[in-house]
Amino acid sequence: MSKQASDEFSRLVTEYRPKIYRLIHAMVQDRAEAEDLTQETLIKIYQNLPSLEDQSKLSGWIYRIATNLCRDRFRQSSCRQYARTSSLEEIEGEIEEAILTPNGVEPHPTVEEVIEQNAMGECVQELLRCLPEDYRIVIVLHDLEGLKNHEVAQILDCSTDAVKIRLHRARGRLKEKLLARCGFSRNERNVFACEPKREPR
Repeated sequence: MSKQASDEFSRLVTEYRPKIYRLIHAMVQDRAEAEDLTQETLIKIYQNLPSLEDQSKLSGWIYRIATNLCRDRFRQSSCRQYARTSSLEEIEGEIEEAILTPNGVEPHPTVEEVIEQNAMGECVQELLRCLPEDYRIVIVLHDLEGLKNHEVAQILDCSTDAVKIRLHRARGRLKEKLLARCGFSRNERNVFACEPKREPR
């Protein structure tokens, strides 16, 4: 690698390392593993940077490397157990629908509100671990990293329609888990707060 390329890589490390770590940590939910995969991502970037011809695709290219490494790690893990993917018909129309509490007064937040306003609270982080790999990845890329559907499609090497369907399914599954586990209320700043439901005695 030339000195110019080496300098460019150093700049990329400074700019992208925190973003890469945040993305990977949201997927794997383990600090040590996230650090390891971040380092692997940087190594792959260093090895392949000279072959990247279109610099306008740099961010997506970096995200794709990180995402693919996470996928490889998921496949290597023998302790993951995933529930069957529910059909699109079962969740269609539920994503944007407000669901009321038993007294019919306080509306539950949408998945987007929980993610944005709780800033990846401990509850959401733990429930993300329970999602299938494809669901977790699309929520992290779209809802947490703020990427557009077409950008996620490029990273995952699939169609935009596939991203939309997967995102709907992922939000539906996460919503089910949130409502089953958590009770919601608004605090004094009108921000949704999440509290685990107590087990009946």
